[in-house]
This record gives sequence, structure tokens and C-alpha cells, in this order.
Amino acid sequence: MTEKRTISAFQKGLEEGDVAALREKASDNFEQHALRHPKSNDSLEQLKLPDGEFEILNVEDVSKTDKKVTIGFGEDNRRKIQYRLVKNEVTQKWEVDDIYLRQRSGEKTITMPVTEQMNVLLSSREFYESWQGSNREQALSYCDDDLAAALSKLPPSVLASQVSRIVGKSDNSTKYRPEVHISGDRAFVKLNRPHGKMEISLIKTNDKWLVNDLGLDSRDSEYKIVSLFKTATIANQAIVFLDAWNANDKATVKEVTDKRFYDAGLETAEFQDMAMPSSIDIDSFVEVKLLEERADVVLNGPDRTIRMTLKNLEDADNEFRVAEVILYDIKQDQTLSLTSALSARPVAMHFIQSLQERDKKMLQFGSTRDLHEKTWNRASTQTLSIVPMPFVDLANAKVEETQFLGNVTHIHMKSDTDKFTVVLHDINGNVLVDDLLVQSQEPGDASSKSMKDHLGPIIPVYELAANIHHNQTNSTLRLVTDDFYDRVFSLSKTMPPSAYEFLNFVTQGKPKIEKVDAEAANNLKALPTGQSIVARHVTAENETIVMFETPTATMRVSLHIEQGLLRVDDAIVSERNSEIAKRLKQSMRMDLASARTQNMIQTVSGEIRTLPVEKPQMQKLQANEPPLKHLTPTQSPAQQDQNIVTAYYEESNVSQPSAVKTTSAQMPQEMNRICQDCQPVPSEGLASPLTPHPEHLLLQPIPTE
Repeated sequence: MTEKRTISAFQKGLEEGDVAALREKASDNFEQHALRHPKSNDSLEQLKLPDGEFEILNVEDVSKTDKKVTIGFGEDNRRKIQYRLVKNEVTQKWEVDDIYLRQRSGEKTITMPVTEQMNVLLSSREFYESWQGSNREQALSYCDDDLAAALSKLPPSVLASQVSRIVGKSDNSTKYRPEVHISGDRAFVKLNRPHGKMEISLIKTNDKWLVNDLGLDSRDSEYKIVSLFKTATIANQAIVFLDAWNANDKATVKEVTDKRFYDAGLETAEFQDMAMPSSIDIDSFVEVKLLEERADVVLNGPDRTIRMTLKNLEDADNEFRVAEVILYDIKQDQTLSLTSALSARPVAMHFIQSLQERDKKMLQFGSTRDLHEKTWNRASTQTLSIVPMPFVDLANAKVEETQFLGNVTHIHMKSDTDKFTVVLHDINGNVLVDDLLVQSQEPGDASSKSMKDHLGPIIPVYELAANIHHNQTNSTLRLVTDDFYDRVFSLSKTMPPSAYEFLNFVTQGKPKIEKVDAEAANNLKALPTGQSIVARHVTAENETIVMFETPTATMRVSLHIEQGLLRVDDAIVSERNSEIAKRLKQSMRMDLASARTQNMIQTVSGEIRTLPVEKPQMQKLQANEPPLKHLTPTQSPAQQDQNIVTAYYEESNVSQPSAVKTTSAQMPQEMNRICQDCQPVPSEGLASPLTPHPEHLLLQPIPTE
């Protein structure tokens, strides 16, 4: 009867929803865990405890002050629950200490105490209601240490904005009816809200359930928050970066920054050159998007928006470092990376200095891969020192304006003689020069000349001239097209005589570049009277022409793109007031063919000349036989034979440049050398420029003027 009176009074309070009546029959433990909230009855209703007539099925005396009572509800007592009663030592009355309910979890049936379930429900409810109020310290008291520390570091406005996105507006009209899942010392609570489903993760610490994370599953991806803890941690890193930047605290900036990003542009930067909004100036709404291995943070300041990319450290799940900063200037409508903003000017100035000094190594180091492969990688140090540039002089260059366009930066500069723009690209945190745009000095002409487009075709032309000058046929492999190399330079170890005509034109300097459209060139029928033309078919889709002019003639060097690089394919020489033009590729091939014929003649002549002749027989011939018709009375047969050979060489070299003529004194030695093999070989003695003509400057650099 004692147990039944206690349980009946408690059951009556449950049915009536009278929390005060329940507290009279509940122990301190039950009241603290399950009845501490004024609206505890709502949570008790959610547990769906059975009500109505019941029957006591079993009483187990655990001790003199502790009993376990099993009661049954309904027909045949199908629904059974167990009460735990304890005796109050002061009032000597029995009180309800806990109620145990059987619940199914998958295929298993588990028994859950009501105090544990109510404790989770009330803890999540208290957290939910506290964040709808203005008491920040009280709200943080319902969080575990890690979450509380992360949230407390956020500026108050940012914290309020983040929580309000998840919790939403206060709504007292609806009951707090979450979905609860408890597993050991962890619990997961889901609550439907108008803007999405709020997800609360709790952990049990010292018999108290504390929130260790919070999330919002929303259909609108803009408001979706996977983890409030990670969001707060990442936002804190971004805010710490801003405050340390404004305080010029390089130690703190280095601590919260990725090493590669810091070394690339921040280590030597002057922070005051780039103003950043502080944590006080930024808007309360801080957008954080979590990705697999990184996170993007967007902060809005008074005059600019900042987007930071933070990388997650490999050895820590919640350790993030700033890896990139992009700034959008609202007033100027410009987007720029912080690395570009800090590194662009020093890199540009260093590049200009290297360009003035023609320092190949430093130009390669400060250029993009595209600029490097099209220019500096194709030029020798000697060629780079004399190749004409599209500007006059870069002395005393000064920065006039800087434009930031995302990963591209334009720095407008002015020297004593030129106005130009340095184009820089941000490649994986490294700022490199991609081009130099020189403004035209002509009045009314606002066009610019690209240094990359200028040097791209000119460098292979000058480098080919240098190889001709030094008689290096093997070095032309990457300078000319495959057809040009296979038909000319691969067939001889020395330069054909016609090649020196190419060198003569290049030494005049002042090259001009023009683009030739293939369709227009192939449809060309004739030129005005007085201009030289060559009927040919342009095979390249777009051909590049480098033109050199002398007072009497013009050479047009055509270049085609092979394997991504411009290469010399041919050179056409046209003389003034002549309709006949000469293709140097064809002339070089004719030189090689002529050289082979001459070598064969030399070989045969050398064999006859080196036959052993006995003196007695020669004397006998002179005594008994009449002299040959071509011998003069004052010349011996050997002297006359020498004159014939010399005359042949002089006649065969009439059209050759003086730089490649061979003296008669050298002929016997050359003929004897060739005759030793008795095989036709490429012209190495006949056409070899053993002594370059002074016009070809010997070993001096090719001048631009």
C-alpha cells in the first residue's frame, strides 16, 4: 500500500501535467535532472509515459531506503515500467527517484532511465532558450570548454549573427519537441525550425550534458552550417589575421598563416602598404564555407570585401592556417590577391633592372614559364646582349599606377623615354612577369607593343644569325623548322655560302614584325609595279614575318610555329626595282649540291695529281714527246697543272662571298686531304668560312644599328 500510494500520486501528477505535484513526490535527484525547468511537463509528455489504471507486479527491496517497483498497464499488464523509490531521511516518506522505460533501438531493446532522457532534453532546451536572450555568459555556460572558448573569441556581433542563423527567431507559440538519440555519454538532438533543421550535439561531463557543437541543415546552401565549432574556429583565425595585420604584428601573422603563403609574399612585406579592416570594422555576417581540405571565409569591411582561404593542417582536424587572401575594392571595382599587392611592385622593379642589365638568369627567374620559353630560353647571353628591344630606355623607371585584376596585376610605369606596363601573373603564390607592354610614342596612337610578341620571332632570327657567324650548323636545330633543318643544316657541318647573306641583312638591324594571314597571302596575285614578289603557298595558318631593309634590298624572314615555338622557315631577298626574288633556303640547297659536285671533281683531280711520277720518265717525256697545247714554254707541266686547278677554284668561287674564298696556296693541301678518303664528302674545305670577312664582325656581337 505504501508503494502504491506514492506511485499513484506521481502518476496523477503526470496525467494532469502538474509539475508542482510531481516535485512533492520526487526525490532531489529526479527533480534536479527531470523537473528543473518550468516547462518540464512538455518534455515528459514527449516521453509518452503510460497512464491510467496500473497494477503492482513486483516489489524488490534493494535496501531499507531503496526499492524497485515493477508495475503493469492495460490488459494483461502488457506495458510494464519500473519505478525506483527512495526513502527521504527527513520526512521518512517514499519518493520517486527514477523511472525506467524499455525502448527499441534497431533490433535491440534497451532500458533508459527517465532522468537521463529528461536531462538531455532540458539541457538542449536551456541552451536553445539562452541563445535567444541577451545574456552571453549564461549562453556559453551550456557549452563545453572547447566550444565556449571558440565562441567567446568571436566579436559579439559576429557571435550573435552566427548563432541567430542556426537558432532563428524566438518562437514561444510552438512547443519544444526535439528528436533525441542517446548513446552512452553522447547525445544528438534534432529540432525542426522554419528555416531548417537545427542539430545539437551534446556530451556528458560530470553528470551534466553540455553542447559541444551545433549545426543547421538548410535547403538554402547559403545558410547551411555543418559545424558551429569549426565555423567559429576558422572565423577566429581570419579575425586574428586582420587584427595582427593592422597591429603590424608579424609574429602573430606568421603563426596563423600557411608557411608557403607567408614565405611567398608576407615575410618581407610592409603591412602598412595595404590597409585591412579590423575586427571592429567588419560586418557581423561572416560567411564560412567548409570544403574537404580547406575553408573559404568572406568578411565585409567598409570599403572592401576580403576572402580568405584557409587550409586544414594534415596532422590536426581543427587546425587551420590562412593560405590565400583576395581583396575586392568596392570603390575602384578591383579584385586583387594580397600576394600580388605586396609583391607586384618589387618584382616589377627588379625585372626592369634585370632587363636594363640584360641579366639572363634574373630575367628567367622573374618570368612566367610562357615568357621564359618564348624568349630567354632561346637566346644565348651574347644574343640577348644585342637583340633590339621594343623600347628606347628604361632608366629611372617609376610606378605611376597599379591595377589589380584578380591573379593578374598591371603596373603602369614611366621611364625617361618610354611609358610601359608590366603585366604580372600570380601563380601558386609566386608573382612573375608575363609581359611588358610599351606604349606607342606616335601622336594619337594609343596602341601598345608586346615585348613577348616582339622578342618571340626576333630572338630565333638573331640566334640563327649568330650560329651562321660562328659556323655552328648543329645549334640551329631548335631555331629553324624541321623542313629547313633536314634540307639544309643537317647535310653539312659548315654553313652554305648563301647563309652569309642572311647574316649581312641581320647585321643591318632595325627589324620589323608583321603577321601574315594564310588565306590573304595565298590569294595574293600581284603587287604594285616595282616591288619584288615570290609565288609561294603559305602553309602555316598564321605566319610571322621579320623584315630587314637595306638601301638596295629587303629580306623577309618567315617563321612558323612548331612544337609551340616560332621557328625560321625561309628568308626571301628582294632587290629594289626587280621582279625576281631569291629564296635563301633554295640557294643554300643549291650551294650544298654544288659543293658535292666540286668535291667529286676534287677527289678525281687529287687522285691523278698524287700518282707517283718518276723523274727519268718525266725527263724522257720532255725530251722525246712534243709539249701539250696548253703548256707555255716558260712553265713546267707541274706549274701549268697548278694554274689549271687554281683557275677552276677562282671560277667556281666568283659568286661566293669573299669570306668563303680559298687561296690557291691552300688547294693542294685541301685536295690531298680529301683524296686520302677518295669519297665524295660535304664541302668542308671549299665552302668553309675559315677566315670570316670583316663585314661579318669576326667574333664581335652583332650590332643592332
